[in-house]
Amino acid sequence: MDTSGSNVLSDDLCERCRNICFRSLFHGSGEHDDYFTKETKLGTLQEIWSETSCLFCQLVKYTLENHFKKNSVEVVLLKEAATAIFMYWGPLDEAHDDLKISTRDIPYYIDFGVYSLERSTKTDGSTIYSNPQVIALRDSDRMESNPSIHFGRTVNSGKVDWSMINDWLVSCSSTHIVNRPANSNHNSPHQEDQSKLRVIDVSKACIVTLPPKARYIALSYVWGKDQALKLKKNNETSLSTAGCFDRKEFHPSRTIIDAIQVVRHLGYLYLWVDALCIVQDDSENKQANIERMGQIYNEALLTIVAAAGTHADHGLPGVSPECQRSPRQKTVTIQGITMANRFYSNINSTYWNKRGWTYQERILSPRILAFTPSHITYNCDEGCDHDEQFYAAYDGARFTPFYNASKLDFESNNIFDVYAFAVSEYTKRSINDPMDKIKAFKGALELLQKPFKGPFFFGLPVSMFDVGLLWIPVGPCSRGNTSFPSWSWAGWEGAVAYDYIEADTLTNLCECTVSQCSIKTSDTDIDLCYSSMPRTHDDTLIKDQNWTRHFDLETCEIYYRASEEELQSYRYPRPLSAIGREASHHLSKDLGQILQIRGRVAKFHLTRQHSGASSIASSCRSGHNGQCNLAILDSKNRTVGRVLIDARTLPELQNREHRFLALSRSTLYSNDEDISWEEDSKTFRSWVGAPASDEDGLHKVEYEEYHRPFARRIADSSSEIGDGDSVLPEPAAKMDRASIFRKDYNGPQENRGPFDARYFSNKVFWPLFNVLLLSEEKNGVVERCGIGQIHVDAFRANDKEEKVLLG
Repeated sequence: MDTSGSNVLSDDLCERCRNICFRSLFHGSGEHDDYFTKETKLGTLQEIWSETSCLFCQLVKYTLENHFKKNSVEVVLLKEAATAIFMYWGPLDEAHDDLKISTRDIPYYIDFGVYSLERSTKTDGSTIYSNPQVIALRDSDRMESNPSIHFGRTVNSGKVDWSMINDWLVSCSSTHIVNRPANSNHNSPHQEDQSKLRVIDVSKACIVTLPPKARYIALSYVWGKDQALKLKKNNETSLSTAGCFDRKEFHPSRTIIDAIQVVRHLGYLYLWVDALCIVQDDSENKQANIERMGQIYNEALLTIVAAAGTHADHGLPGVSPECQRSPRQKTVTIQGITMANRFYSNINSTYWNKRGWTYQERILSPRILAFTPSHITYNCDEGCDHDEQFYAAYDGARFTPFYNASKLDFESNNIFDVYAFAVSEYTKRSINDPMDKIKAFKGALELLQKPFKGPFFFGLPVSMFDVGLLWIPVGPCSRGNTSFPSWSWAGWEGAVAYDYIEADTLTNLCECTVSQCSIKTSDTDIDLCYSSMPRTHDDTLIKDQNWTRHFDLETCEIYYRASEEELQSYRYPRPLSAIGREASHHLSKDLGQILQIRGRVAKFHLTRQHSGASSIASSCRSGHNGQCNLAILDSKNRTVGRVLIDARTLPELQNREHRFLALSRSTLYSNDEDISWEEDSKTFRSWVGAPASDEDGLHKVEYEEYHRPFARRIADSSSEIGDGDSVLPEPAAKMDRASIFRKDYNGPQENRGPFDARYFSNKVFWPLFNVLLLSEEKNGVVERCGIGQIHVDAFRANDKEEKVLLG
């Protein structure tokens, strides 16, 4: 750790830094204008790097090297030495707008914007660019008149301050009553089996059975590779002998050893770790523990998160000498202000947060103590937010941006949005064993089962099964483990989502999706959904089941509330039918995966032509590992819709006729832009009695090809192509021109539908069928190859009712 004395001489600063008033940098009013308007050019990257004696430049250099990595900075230095570095300001407290403290004089950080260097992280679908930051530290022994101004803390690189962590837990306990189960209303079917839970007794250094009503701490970590010591049938007696873990031949993985030390330092007795508390070669014991994994983490007093390293032998940084912290804090004192680099590392950007099993461990744990490579953080469900590099100067301070994926947010979103977001976040993560795809998500599904009032079948909600089938790939997505059905996201490898266009939201997705087929389980003939008509605001189902309908003017969202007491706290995107409740008594893990579907099937062509509704309207390179948004063509080669497929399957699908199954019918838009929208009642009209479309197509004067803008779009498309959208250069004449038209010669108008609006009208109520692209039959069973949308008039022109066995 590099520290300096109190006030520095002017010779210790370069000429640029001598003009900075450091005392004024680290506090302000918190008003947006106060920090957005602050900007100071510190110098060029070359100028900063050439300084050898300026204390502040040395701190800036150290901060940039640790944030961007030294090699990245040096590459920019060699290529773009004139790159400028700017200083900006902002409140340390992410919740500063909600401050209830008496003063508005709050602590600030300063960060450094470097034009040629950017670091980003993904949180809930958005890219957040982060700049390296410097904070001001406060002397813990000195009481200031306003201790909140500089509440940065010196982090000891050699060891953890256990008294600090105990203070966090005491504060949380006194505020949120930590000493009771996390969810007192959590009625687990396995609650009576808690006495059978194995734990590590850290005082005896062995495996024991958890005593009745005893509290325990859980460990969430990454195995990375197989562990040398695991609980098995042949070593259960040895591992249950007092002192066994202190013997060399029974040493667990480094991370587990460190976690045992953490539990001891915090004054608790019991630690739950999967490798040593589940009999790994006992399938019955393993399955029983997986079944109650949600309960294990939800009822833990605390979850220790090993957010450093990529395997179980990495350890918890700072707990023992074998696992050192990195990077370290560099401090300098200038004009009486002690400054240090801010540690960037947090659990959102770690390898741990990319693993499938850790997702449910995170969302189900009420309290998390995370050991990152550089420092420790603590968060609880009730709003506690502690960071080792900051003093908690006042209640309610938050040091990290809110990460939506950390919890299931029922307060702000309807239940299907919560489910869809959880699936999207979970499928981004990696699972070593494809057979664990559902197991590692089971705890989350159990939490969702109560508001959905029904079970989940291969990961899809039975009470909204028609919408659950509409998941789409958001990148390369290939057929994975065939032990899971093709109609479930669990049967595919790759990230999925429920918004058809990535920028869209899920607003009213359920409200404007109506099943057009009946679906049963083939083994037991259980109904999962059936063909129906769109509901209206005075639907009998709503009246009979005491649902109240609401409309959010700000978001244009339709949602429902239930009178049933246990459902009153949830928003519903549609009233629940009785199907889910009936199916819950019959569905089981032993049921087969084949669906028996009675619905409409039609045949259409696929070529290499991409949909005009896609941002890239051309062909993918052969073998490119991305996704294709292909145009679906009728017998006259008109674009009738689009289908999303994995690009690797394009060679076997192109230039052939394929069968498409109509799953459900939907509107073109999900809000008041749609012609099906009834403004007075704030609902969607039924398609019965809707005006008929022009069978001969629309008048060419109204909609005609607008060649120049489309050609220009193709020419400019190369600059917009992402990694998943490589294209082949082809003449514009071969491209689909269904995406852009000129209306009444008043300028270009984009066709926002997936179909060619010259031939298929968007002035049709509910103009789209959500369709599945079906594979060739094998033993009478077909699989899902892709999902898309087709205009209802085109589909009805050559469809017929069929029975489909979908596996």
